[in-house]
Amino acid sequence: GFIFFIWLPGAPSLEVKQTTTLYTNSGEILGKHTYGQNRDWVALSEISPYVIQGTLATEDRNFYTHNGFDLKRIASALMVDITH
Repeated sequence: GFIFFIWLPGAPSLEVKQTTTLYTNSGEILGKHTYGQNRDWVALSEISPYVIQGTLATEDRNFYTHNGFDLKRIASALMVDITH
């Protein structure tokens, strides 16, 4: 298989802006710097299964039945973009 990537002019940036946390050598938080958005990384195990199920039900209900790309949904989105 192969993966292809198309980047269109005017498309949103893929850069993830998150909070930078500075720690002391003893592990205490020294400070935080936010770049426009306040995000902290968490382990997947820390996220409620209800949040994961709700996100998948909203964003990609076929998540567990395709190999990373839902070609039917991609084609549908492309048709919507072309016609509108």
